[in-house]
Amino acid sequence: MGPSTRTKLGCCLLLLLASSSASARKPYVFPPPSVSRNAFTLTPPNPLHKDAVGELQLRLDDRWAVTAGVAVRTLWDDGQISAVTADAGMRCFVLGKVPRGLWLAAYGGFGLIEGMYTNGVTVTEPALRIGALAGGSWVPFWRLLLSASGGVALEDVKVERDDGRGLGHAGLTPLVRLSAGFVF
Repeated sequence: MGPSTRTKLGCCLLLLLASSSASARKPYVFPPPSVSRNAFTLTPPNPLHKDAVGELQLRLDDRWAVTAGVAVRTLWDDGQISAVTADAGMRCFVLGKVPRGLWLAAYGGFGLIEGMYTNGVTVTEPALRIGALAGGSWVPFWRLLLSASGGVALEDVKVERDDGRGLGHAGLTPLVRLSAGFVF
């Protein structure tokens, strides 16, 4: 064997030893999401659900979680309407454990709505909402949380002027939410 063959064999042996010692040491890994059960998500507005929602989910046990969030809505109709509501609810995980799996939820919210008409008249009234959702949450890797849900809400986010014309919506509303966030 010439010097170049010995060098090649030595390099291969060195690489083999280095790879076996590297696999023997376990790298530091953050606690898995199964240990972290609380979550924070953001939901952007979409054509069916016109609110932007920030929501905090706090684990009570493996199946139950409470939620608290803020929903913001700005629409233009025959003027501009802005609504801010604080929402709270309960979520039951029917398959899986908090924060991932299939769940059913109920929530309610209270806030303020302000309507400003094109003629300059501004009206402020309370905004109310209650709703029910069915959805699923998934943690594809590390702490990223993806969630999709659908349901229905009974909302009163409408302001009316003295002449009976109103801005906003009062009644049943379909809900579709696609959310992203993180578990902690």
